[in-house]
Amino acid sequence: NGVWETRFHAADIGLEMKALYQQTGGKEEGVLLPGVRYTFLETPLSLAIALGGGSGELVAAKCARGVGNSVTLVADIRRAPAVLGTGILDGAGEFQLERQIKSLTLTTSILGLEQPLADVDIEYTVLGSITVPGERRVFDDYKLNCSGDSCRVTDFSNAEDAEEAVDARLEPVVHDINITLIDDEAVDEPDETVLEDALRTLVEEGLSPTVEAVGYNMLNVLVKPTAESLGISFGGVQVSVDAARQSGTQLVENVEIINQ
Repeated sequence: NGVWETRFHAADIGLEMKALYQQTGGKEEGVLLPGVRYTFLETPLSLAIALGGGSGELVAAKCARGVGNSVTLVADIRRAPAVLGTGILDGAGEFQLERQIKSLTLTTSILGLEQPLADVDIEYTVLGSITVPGERRVFDDYKLNCSGDSCRVTDFSNAEDAEEAVDARLEPVVHDINITLIDDEAVDEPDETVLEDALRTLVEEGLSPTVEAVGYNMLNVLVKPTAESLGISFGGVQVSVDAARQSGTQLVENVEIINQ
């Protein structure tokens, strides 16, 4: 009746796979604000991925009765999310989000001449995950007291659209912006709030094409083939029923048993 009797868990498998990508897709240089230009430095984007396992519970069972010799078992299964982003896997295989630093320089034009304005370091993270809805799986007509591999019943669930689910949610987020003016006496210091807002938009929007490309390539070129070579179905979980036993029951009560 929905109250679990047996709980099971498939161990997570962590793959620490990092790829370094330069700024692509977004613009390497351009106009940030009127009179202020930007140039990205060669800063890499490092991503790691962790593949989750699955868990579930036996929540219902229909016992054999009458002349039948089979039972029905019902399990609720949840597939743990896969996580992709800027981070590492710790000793327990858990994904730990880490900030990256992206650097760029700002210049301004004075009397038609380009002059250095500021060096900028931007701390950001990229994170994406797969969330797969829970499922209820029914193992029907399983024979009682069956033994051997021939009795095993296996149910397999796979997330065919897992790659697209990650791509759609993989987005950069800026956490901190550090602006160091090169010579604040030689040029007028721009409004810090306006400058930070423009830089935040530049990095988040400029990184999006790169992040989407990196996420797609990592999942389809690196992660998926590697997982398949290890016998792992990306975003999937497998549950098997190996045996079922049912104790005898006296159906007629208050009857004296003789000749024992």
